[in-house]
Amino acid sequence: MKKCIGWIIGTLETLMGFFMFIVAKAEISSNSSYTWSRPYTSYEAQVIITKWVGIMLLVSGVIWIGQKLYQAIYTNKHIQDINQLTQRGGAIKCASCGLGISASVDICPRCGKVVEKGNTNNMKHGVIRFCGKCGSQINMGESFCSKCGNKIN
Repeated sequence: MKKCIGWIIGTLETLMGFFMFIVAKAEISSNSSYTWSRPYTSYEAQVIITKWVGIMLLVSGVIWIGQKLYQAIYTNKHIQDINQLTQRGGAIKCASCGLGISASVDICPRCGKVVEKGNTNNMKHGVIRFCGKCGSQINMGESFCSKCGNKIN
């Protein structure tokens, strides 16, 4: 549900904006008794405000959807849930920005820096393991998380 909320917000804003814009335009075109020029009556002002709020919601919804598409296509390619990466044994953190990414990645998708896979005491073949429950770093050879007690695969 957390990953879908952006799509839902974008879609609802786009639909509401489109509906408000169409209703306002239909009201303007069907009501010939009003002049639709300054100074506006209170009814004319309400219809014009409804039209512009509709336009703003429509643009905002398109931006939401565009951002989610960009994330889905470009930025989430190598970014995965730490839980999934740990189960497959391939999670590392970028030394520059701290993003948890796949061990097969050479360049961090967030900051663009080259991911260093040096030898430290917690690394085996360039891989750092993390607890799938609490996200804390797991030392090689441990079967349980020292912070929360979760069993490590």
